[in-house]
Amino acid sequence: ERIDIVMSQIVRHRLTVVHAPAGSGKTTALAQFAHDAPVPVAWYTVDALDGGATTFLAYLQRSIERTLGVDEAPWWPHADAALLALERLGRPVVVVIDDFHLIAGDQAGEVLEYMVPQLPEGVSFAIGARVAPTLDDARLALMDDVLEIDADDLRFRTWEAERLLDESWGFLLRPDDVARLTRSVGGWAAGFQLFRLAARDRTPAEQRRLARHASTRSRLARRYLTQHVLGALSDEQRTFLLHTSVLGVVTPDLADDLLERDGSADDLARLEASEVFVTRLDVDTYRYHEVLRSHLEAELAESIPAALLEARYARAAELLEAAGYLGEAMRCHVRSGRSIEPGRLARLVDGDVALRHAGLFDDLDPGDTVTGGDPWLLLVRARAAVAAGRFRSAASLYRQAEDQLTDHPEAAATCRAERRSLEAFLRADARDADGWVGLLLAGLTDTPLTAADSLADLGTVEAIIASGVLSFLAGDLDTAGRRFDAVLLADSPPDWAIHTGRLGRQLVRLLTGDGDATALTVIDRLLVGLDGTWLGRLGAAVVAAAAEPPRFDVARRLAERCADDGDPWGAMVGHLCAGVAASDAPGARRHFAAAASLAEEQHSSVLLSSALAGLSAVDELLDANGPNGDQLDRARELARRCGLQQPPLVALITATDTVTPPPFGDDPTTDLPRTRCTGGFSVGARHDATDALRPRARAVLMRLAVDAGRPVAIDTLVADVWGEHDGTARRGIQVAVSAIRKALHDDGAERTVDRVDDGYVLTLPPRGSSDLDEFRAAADEVARAMSAPDRLAAAERALAAVGGELLPAAVASDWLVAARDQFAQHVARVATAGATAAIEIDDAPAAIRLAEIGLEFDRYHDELWRVVIDAHERRGDTVTAERLRRDYAMVLDELGLGSSVE
Repeated sequence: ERIDIVMSQIVRHRLTVVHAPAGSGKTTALAQFAHDAPVPVAWYTVDALDGGATTFLAYLQRSIERTLGVDEAPWWPHADAALLALERLGRPVVVVIDDFHLIAGDQAGEVLEYMVPQLPEGVSFAIGARVAPTLDDARLALMDDVLEIDADDLRFRTWEAERLLDESWGFLLRPDDVARLTRSVGGWAAGFQLFRLAARDRTPAEQRRLARHASTRSRLARRYLTQHVLGALSDEQRTFLLHTSVLGVVTPDLADDLLERDGSADDLARLEASEVFVTRLDVDTYRYHEVLRSHLEAELAESIPAALLEARYARAAELLEAAGYLGEAMRCHVRSGRSIEPGRLARLVDGDVALRHAGLFDDLDPGDTVTGGDPWLLLVRARAAVAAGRFRSAASLYRQAEDQLTDHPEAAATCRAERRSLEAFLRADARDADGWVGLLLAGLTDTPLTAADSLADLGTVEAIIASGVLSFLAGDLDTAGRRFDAVLLADSPPDWAIHTGRLGRQLVRLLTGDGDATALTVIDRLLVGLDGTWLGRLGAAVVAAAAEPPRFDVARRLAERCADDGDPWGAMVGHLCAGVAASDAPGARRHFAAAASLAEEQHSSVLLSSALAGLSAVDELLDANGPNGDQLDRARELARRCGLQQPPLVALITATDTVTPPPFGDDPTTDLPRTRCTGGFSVGARHDATDALRPRARAVLMRLAVDAGRPVAIDTLVADVWGEHDGTARRGIQVAVSAIRKALHDDGAERTVDRVDDGYVLTLPPRGSSDLDEFRAAADEVARAMSAPDRLAAAERALAAVGGELLPAAVASDWLVAARDQFAQHVARVATAGATAAIEIDDAPAAIRLAEIGLEFDRYHDELWRVVIDAHERRGDTVTAERLRRDYAMVLDELGLGSSVE
């Protein structure tokens, strides 16, 4: 499905170049496109003898004529004749030219370069080649009319490999076996096919063993690589690849030092141009495809003595460590078989190894005391397992490392602390999780926005990314975008953080509608760098829900894999996305129910509100009597308690076209009270006519709406709206009221303005109310409540009715300034009462939530500052408490009261 979406863009470009090494699936992808294309597709597979201009044009002509079913015309003598003939045909057609690398440097390449910019409307060329042809045409590039599809687009993702191996080929492999196989073959299509040939007659146990250990070193794989990948290279190029394969990441300096010679820069550039599984990572850094490197390392082991091989790996480890490539250095140290002093291993383990190399040590035997059983390697493997989301395995590896590091108490303490933090994360116990992990956990449970701000204040790359993730899950997409941007602007962020920041920014653009038609393609390419990691899994699940059409199977498999790995949070997100992506209501309901169950277990109000919102919306489809009101009410209440306007899932649902309709309506104002004066202004579901009122009439309507249902004296209206009493003011009031009545009728507002004695009243619609009345009624309950739980509940109801500042878009006249100030003080008093009640019953999250709302309205309210600082300290969040103390001190300075804070 994913590659079909990529290939479907071919018809919108004059030229598409599909280039990748042998066995990457170029021809298969083009053939699938030809089968499903909305226009005729002519197919021409070139031969090495087709490089002449006349021959190339002849075969091109006949393939087009046969496809379109037109009579054979005289041969096209040159490119201009071909262009004229295509224009006269006047029909859309895509011409696929496969294996173009065989003739790219001949006259045929010049003919193609000449024709492409002048192709008639509706005619496109799609080239399949092992090497990207050089078409030097700046105008075409500026027209953005060239689509490039490379090996990263064609490679299988882990979830795609699961579907291929399970549903298409019937192999009984575990998810971790599939993930390991996918990493070992680098997503290479031919690698999976070779595995299929090698494993098809074996037992399930043998197939799993082959997937784990021998998939890229089988006889079939080695023969294929020798014939189809390395066969076209010179002896010098093959020798260079063979002896530098131990490095993993290759730079000209590293290669020169390892080989003890000069000239590696030219060798690497030529290899990259040949597309022989050599990829440039930056200006002078290259990486060999895992399949190629595995094959070359096996060849090297057979071609030189064991002692020399050991020395070669040891030398590579020294060079890589000195250059800062700690993950590759660790791998080479292990391959050398030589013992390493603990201090040196500790330095390698403390680097960014785990996050950058989640699958680097998967092929090590845990029972081998020289390799997999080394406690320092166990530690780095535990961290790698955390990065990959294999939490159950990570906890076991941490315990093994901790047990074996008895002679290194500091390292053992590090293992114990990281293990306990992981276990706290899995059982949703923020008190046992330190630092950014504890804040992330708090955000996932009940305070997403507060925790996101605290994480951003920490300033580390991990914390900023976690802050962006929380803001994203909470539906605050603008803030999420800024946090992901901050990652990219950090000083020298690691590769995984760059991939995550870019992915997060693109997901935000996708859900806010700012992305273009290629957004999903861009996101998919970014996921390549995170494939096999926990962050990549979460991103892939969101993409599966937001894709068009949605990729239900992908989301479902991701949820299942997370559950298998002992990752309840990933499973929750996967089930939510599967519910959104499901094409049938019963299927959607199963996944929303699974997400709700997990959220209950993890005490996550944030994600539980999303799951319940999804269940309510699906039940509305399944039950003709309407939605499940209890679930919907509970979803809203949970969201409000978390400081959110609506359950986070709504942001995803409203950005996608799925079986599940938005439970809150397309217009976010329709769920609010019919008369809304806080955070905006509306007096009905429709407000086109009232929005179009003249300024004075609209000001009168706003003044009446503040006291909706209660009369407002004409003298009061004159004083508040006109500012002074003159002979025309009363006449102006009458004209304004007349215009308001007509606008309310045109908007279908089910209300009007009535004359009552010497005043006017804005009537309330049947069963209608106003947000201000709801706030006032609940505020009165706060004052009357005898117990702390009752005061807290009433305060939460009161503040839930408040959407923001009073009439924020209105002109700030004298009466409005006074009304805003009075309303803000009232909100602050209610928030104080509720937050204090929450402290009394030891509900710190509720106290924080209410106090922060109150401070938004009155930042000079002394008691609210003290309550919110106390609540954070009770939660053990000393970082945020200290930040708030500094903010409070600044407020006191503004008031001239000094800066000491108890």
